[in-house]
Amino acid sequence: MVGVFRSLVKAERDHRSPWPTLFLHGALMRSEIAGLSEGLYAILALREGAGLEWPRWLPRPLAWDWLMTDLFDRFDRMVVAALERWSVQLLRLSLGIVFLWFGGLKVFGVSPVSDLVAATVYWVDPDWFVVSLGVVEMLVGAGLILRRAMRIILAVFLAQMAGTFLVVILLPDIAFQDGNPLKLTVEGEFVIKNLVLLSAGLVVGSMVRRDRESLAARQPAVE
Repeated sequence: MVGVFRSLVKAERDHRSPWPTLFLHGALMRSEIAGLSEGLYAILALREGAGLEWPRWLPRPLAWDWLMTDLFDRFDRMVVAALERWSVQLLRLSLGIVFLWFGGLKVFGVSPVSDLVAATVYWVDPDWFVVSLGVVEMLVGAGLILRRAMRIILAVFLAQMAGTFLVVILLPDIAFQDGNPLKLTVEGEFVIKNLVLLSAGLVVGSMVRRDRESLAARQPAVE
């Protein structure tokens, strides 16, 4: 490739032909398949004329490919390490905020699901049950945010999440359209999406012991 370009440059000087420019365009088009380094080499060759001295600041073709792979690998490792460090913590905080928020709506009597809760557990007085459920949800949310009594908090969390699926068992007419379990209503979607929250709680629970061991490892040993 370089030898051909040198010949074309010489021909351009002798006959003022446009072939080096055409060669450059071809090299750039081929670089989409062969690799970016060949296209860069052609650009530098055209700029430098017939000398074709490879600049010291630019890696050679094989080194360039290795460098790009190495940089991508380092970036990928950095991103994954950040996710390993922070993703579960963000998940825990997100769950805590959701429970604190939704529980507060029930406590202050402005929750849009109060009627659904009352219809599901029809055997208890909704005037105190909805408010009590809101208080429990706020305690769960606060515990998740502050990371206190996590085992108890997560047990209550799982029980509350499991209770939401009573809607599809006791009130199928409200959860499904025309009795078809594949056709969810708004209430049905509200309940089924709790599978995501339930799974998120399990992920947070899987890190409880690891977080405790990490905290203990950071504390200085007492002689």
